[in-house]
Amino acid sequence: MKKLTFAFASIFILAGIAGPAQSSQVAAKTYVSCADVLKKYPNGVAINTKAGNKAIKGGFTRPKVSKGLYKKNSKRLDKNNNGIICEQKNVLEITANPHSDVLGMKFFTKYVDVFGLGIYAEAGLSDAQVLHAAAILAELLDNDENGVIDDEALLARLVDQRAIIPMFNGADYQPGESPAKEDLSDNGGQLPFRFAAILYEREVDPWQPGHWGSDASVEEIMHTINKVGHVFIYPDAFSFEPGSSLLTEAMDEARGGRFLSVPKRYPKKSWYHYDDKTCSYSCMAAEYIYWAQVSNMEILNDSDTCSGIANEWEPCSQALLKKMDPLIYALITNPEYKLPQNAPNGIYKPTVG
Repeated sequence: MKKLTFAFASIFILAGIAGPAQSSQVAAKTYVSCADVLKKYPNGVAINTKAGNKAIKGGFTRPKVSKGLYKKNSKRLDKNNNGIICEQKNVLEITANPHSDVLGMKFFTKYVDVFGLGIYAEAGLSDAQVLHAAAILAELLDNDENGVIDDEALLARLVDQRAIIPMFNGADYQPGESPAKEDLSDNGGQLPFRFAAILYEREVDPWQPGHWGSDASVEEIMHTINKVGHVFIYPDAFSFEPGSSLLTEAMDEARGGRFLSVPKRYPKKSWYHYDDKTCSYSCMAAEYIYWAQVSNMEILNDSDTCSGIANEWEPCSQALLKKMDPLIYALITNPEYKLPQNAPNGIYKPTVG
């Protein structure tokens, strides 16, 4: 977990049993029309990621990449010979930063409005990366993608707090790469917006949504929603303070006791054993609910990820979570709190609305 501290915000990052996530090989099948293609591949098919990124930049959703499938059908269906068949328009749109005159915001050049919330990105982020983050935010708030917000109280809180997702050039371990980060750090105390997490260019991969070690978008955006939203509208369920909520009760069980700081050694019976000594109890709670949510969504359920995170988090699948940690499983699946249950894929296509 990374941290960037301002006077008004604590900032968290990515953490991340089948097989490792990788691009699948699609059997080349002949399709008669785009209607037939879209039944199987609802965002069209690109010959390669270069063509796919060009489509995204042109205002289309991220297509499936399959050279064989594209070549099998391109003569009939790629009317403009752009390396994509049956591309679909994106409902999300990048515009210029509407708040470039606000202290701390002048270096953000790209903006996407998502239900009244802002994605702000520096110039080094590609359009594909920015739209990917925007889609993740939209999917987490409208998880069934019916065009209606799942929890109006949550959105009202986030909008009231003017929650944003900042996206910076480069990587967090490379100083000097991001003028926006430096400007925001210098002027953050006067910023009229709130955020609880940030994203860097090198940790956003639209082609591997939420994959541990590749794409931090799901984690960081989830941190913002939880920390700025859920903690305040459902404090009895999600407060991060010791002994204050169903969440912290479950976490104390998962850690093998109520440890206000990282213990020398976690009990053998624990299954959540985060060991970053800079992480406070509330920080531990923020990471805990993230791990539980993505386990429930099956985002972590591949052999490489499960082994890679086992030193911190053991129940890496929905089945393991339900068996090992029934308290947190019951909490995050309780329909009263309307938490997202489906894994975001970085493509937001509402069916209604």
